[in-house]
Amino acid sequence: MASRVAAMQNDRIADVVAHSPARFVGLCTLSMAHPERAVQEIDRIHRDLGFRGVEIGADVDGDDLDDSRFDPVWNKLEELEMLVVLHPAGYTEGRRLAEYYLVNLLGMPLSSTVAVSRMILGGVFHRHPELKMLVVHGGGYLTFYSACTDHAYKHRPELRRHIDRLPSEYLSRLYFDTTVFDPVMLEHLVQTYGADHVLLGTDYPYDMGLPDPLALISAARLTDPQWELIVGGNARRLLHFGE
Repeated sequence: MASRVAAMQNDRIADVVAHSPARFVGLCTLSMAHPERAVQEIDRIHRDLGFRGVEIGADVDGDDLDDSRFDPVWNKLEELEMLVVLHPAGYTEGRRLAEYYLVNLLGMPLSSTVAVSRMILGGVFHRHPELKMLVVHGGGYLTFYSACTDHAYKHRPELRRHIDRLPSEYLSRLYFDTTVFDPVMLEHLVQTYGADHVLLGTDYPYDMGLPDPLALISAARLTDPQWELIVGGNARRLLHFGE
């Protein structure tokens, strides 16, 4: 059932894109709980629908993305050079986040942070060095606290079981959006990871979305070439828009 629903959704996205191809590029969905069928759907959407990206959650029914059963999915996405957009849907261990909207304020970026940390330390990006992933909300907390993980890597053997270099070196291969609400934080992303790894984000239509995402980018101290990459150049390159 999940695979059929994913296919129906992807076909509808394809219809929308076909109606306005100069305006939209589609990101498809996958039934990640069924990796073999997810691989089949990746082949179909790439071959028949022309999609160059997918969007997934930060876990699969509570299972983490470093589980080796997802390796065939990463293999196929890497082979076809498709962009993976990671967007969380809450936080699985949210008992203490039930009040004050904390499940969104803290839970969403924390969910991304846990997912990316496990993928790095679990060796996913080591095994799949060409896998392209964009992590929304500025990459969660990890992009602003990666030095702690690097320190732990140097002193804790369990962090070195699946990788052979600093975790931040794998993190620097990823892409991040601008939904960080603070131009100083955006400047940090650009300075640390490069303007070619930062893309415009909106979180539209949710209430935590940026009301004027371009205003945030304008408030950051960026050069004109950096601006051009962030507001469209990187997306065109990663999603092969206009080809």
